[in-house]
Amino acid sequence: MCIRDSLAAAAYGAPAQARQVAIGAIGRLGQYFESRKKTLGETLAEFTNDPDFRVRIAAANALVTIRATDQVVALDQMASKELDGRGVRTAREAAGKLRKGGETTAEVKALREDFEKLRGQNGELRDKLERLEALTSRAP
Repeated sequence: MCIRDSLAAAAYGAPAQARQVAIGAIGRLGQYFESRKKTLGETLAEFTNDPDFRVRIAAANALVTIRATDQVVALDQMASKELDGRGVRTAREAAGKLRKGGETTAEVKALREDFEKLRGQNGELRDKLERLEALTSRAP
């Protein structure tokens, strides 16, 4: 299945169950076509306004799959208009993931842990320095 076929299957008027699957396929295929990522992101963002709830959810998830960080606004708009709590949550979570840059790698997680350790050590050193300064200011 190519992207063109998926777009045809996702179009309004196609069988309902096929539409959401086709949108998911567009997201997965879009991972392999970096040159078309912007266009696919714009197309998927249009589906966040679709009348079918399941299509909107699939579009939000597909935007995360292709890491369409330029479509965060579309997800925010989806969350603000969505009547179903599941749709609001999905749109907000998708927007949050895109704002954070998608999935974090193990290396980034390790760097964050190291940073937090250093932050704690820095706080301890500041406390010691303040105590030393207090002791030296009292000395005759």
